[in-house]
Amino acid sequence: MLLRMDDYPHIRIAAAIIRRPDGAVLGGCRAYGEYAGWWEFPGGKLEPDESWEDACRREVAEELGGIRLTSLEHFYDFQFDYPKFRAIIQFFLCTTDEEITEHPDHSEIRWLAPDQLDSVNWLDGDDGILNKIRNLPHA
Repeated sequence: MLLRMDDYPHIRIAAAIIRRPDGAVLGGCRAYGEYAGWWEFPGGKLEPDESWEDACRREVAEELGGIRLTSLEHFYDFQFDYPKFRAIIQFFLCTTDEEITEHPDHSEIRWLAPDQLDSVNWLDGDDGILNKIRNLPHA
């Protein structure tokens, strides 16, 4: 029997678009797993009974050495069907005053200006969010 996409697991993900005042955003290259080598924005799965905002703050702290976000604003909702699951993602525009020195989940992190976003290989389905970031005014 062939499964429909609605029968696949649905994973809720909160993701941070961390911006500097010059408009550059932080991207990270996944260090392990099925999507190792692909670039993404910091974030991850919601825990049961966790809000999207709390998940974003927790995941960023876990992925980037405990940093705290100084601002967090809902920006964009997105859904993408991967081969084994449906990702339901809320993106948040964020800032931090802290220097990022650790990134255990990523082999590399990089600040990317809007015109540099195409210089790395983003996860499938990120075209929509990348276009929205390109059109943001500088902070």
